[in-house]
Amino acid sequence: KKQTAAIAIKENNKVKEEEPSDEDDENYEDAIEDEFNESNENPGRLGLFFVGNSVKVATKSIINGVEHLLQPSDESGFIEQQLDLSVNDIEKLGTKIHPDSDDKKFDYEIELNESKTDESSPDCKPFKCTIYVLASHGVSIISDIDDTIKVSNVLKTRSLLKHTFYSYFKPVDGMSDLYQKWSEQKCQFHYVSASPWQLYPALRCFLEKYKYPMGTMNLRKFAWSLKFLKAPDEYKIETITPIIHAYPERKYILVGDSGELDPEIYSKLYSTFPHNIAHIFIRDICRTPECLLTCHERYIKTFENVPHERYTIFKDPKEIETSIEKLIST
Repeated sequence: KKQTAAIAIKENNKVKEEEPSDEDDENYEDAIEDEFNESNENPGRLGLFFVGNSVKVATKSIINGVEHLLQPSDESGFIEQQLDLSVNDIEKLGTKIHPDSDDKKFDYEIELNESKTDESSPDCKPFKCTIYVLASHGVSIISDIDDTIKVSNVLKTRSLLKHTFYSYFKPVDGMSDLYQKWSEQKCQFHYVSASPWQLYPALRCFLEKYKYPMGTMNLRKFAWSLKFLKAPDEYKIETITPIIHAYPERKYILVGDSGELDPEIYSKLYSTFPHNIAHIFIRDICRTPECLLTCHERYIKTFENVPHERYTIFKDPKEIETSIEKLIST
């Protein structure tokens, strides 16, 4: 019997474990630069979207001392492949995420061998990876990132570009505390965002800095257009659906914001998985009376087929019920 593991790749980094504060922005930016830019060229995040000469990259995964060859990267440097692990492997390698839970995780390495003219001395680079293997039953939080847990101002393109590429990432007040309380109740986290994979190092650094619970990261492949800045359309549905299918007996709490299409997307998902989705939370980012009226009408129309007790529109995370038992029993 085999189980599919969800894999999140993390490169070795030098993130400093300090209490978050407004004064440590310089250390934070240094940590990001150390993580994705050892050559000190293109110090901004924009450098993640540019590469030099194309090279063929071969990869291997080392699990419990056994090497597993992976398919070569595509022309954009992406490697996408499923590894099947036996229950025995998982039992040997996994450690419980919570002492009284069957959810497990374990770390391993992926090694990249960059092909050179001199094949006898390849440039090897190891990456630390984390695999999450969840129990059949439990509670998972599926969370958006931009304007849900990180201030992005997605409704204003110029501000979005500034927050994405140049400004220090800033958390939405209170969301980390809320997620920590849910994590203490054995919830597992899946971060689903329409941001491109090139921002993964910076986003992971952001999660660590502001003490968000770690979990799987699902981002979008980048294309040279502004499409990735626009509404995510069906991307999130196509990404979240396999997560629910992989663990059909778990309960899910969906968290998003009103900036893009999260209300509409989550409503559609609820119509497909009414017995799996326990609750939907939407952070309202409306600022003007006109916007508030429009948003109110939008919510009524969008959630007309979702029971009122199954969704919550909020501005302050302190308004949210922190008891998972109450949320899944509603």
